Amino acid sequence: MHTKNIVLLALLAILTPLSPNIITSPRIMDVHEHCTNQRTLVLFDLDQTVFEVTGTVHEHWFSHMCAHARAIGHNDESALKEVLPLYHKAMSQAPAVIPAEHNTATVIKQLQAQGIPVMGLTSRGAQLTTSTQTQLNSLGIDFKNTSLASHSISFPLAKDTAKLEHGILFCGANSKGDALKALLDALGHKPSKIVFVDDKEHHLKSVMNMAHSAGIDFVGIRYSYLDAKMHAYVLDAASKDLLKPPAIEIQSEVLI
Repeated sequence: MHTKNIVLLALLAILTPLSPNIITSPRIMDVHEHCTNQRTLVLFDLDQTVFEVTGTVHEHWFSHMCAHARAIGHNDESALKEVLPLYHKAMSQAPAVIPAEHNTATVIKQLQAQGIPVMGLTSRGAQLTTSTQTQLNSLGIDFKNTSLASHSISFPLAKDTAKLEHGILFCGANSKGDALKALLDALGHKPSKIVFVDDKEHHLKSVMNMAHSAGIDFVGIRYSYLDAKMHAYVLDAASKDLLKPPAIEIQSEVLI
């Protein structure tokens, strides 16, 4: 295949929408194209979108550990029960992060300078608020001044307690759509449009469905810049050894 054709195919893959309201892009700066006015709410996922965590434990590690737990016999619930404490322990120490792209912080600051509400929307739990803020501070990123609320708010939801802190909505085990709906309802706020950047399609669809049900325009950007690293990641043997198969419950027969 000619080089020209390969380039064209690659561009088509990047620009092909996953749904009418979700596009794929490897450039964080593309968010500018969809921010029309100050009634637009712009949301950024953190891990693998705003930054990537250096060292052994990061989002790829977490996903692969959960998959390994399921492979050795755990169900979804017990896999999370085994992996989450390990992940939270490592993340609470605020391991160093690097920006996903060299201009990530600049793009966020440019939006904020236009007076557009810009916030973080993460699956991290509320127990990681302090370490997450430390990591963002190291990159010169602050969502607090462009948050919909300057104060902290907690939301006890069906699966977990979500929390707004420093302009970041920590969703925990809840869907991002459910957590965001709870925040907007609590504040009585309805943006004219939501623009959400996330590396995972299911999070984008969750917020998209919430936005559509509320009559809010939505644009999702499935951020693909770090896809190659994600696909190339291999879980190390030492991490696998941290997990054991689930205990087998042996029920003795009742003699009649």
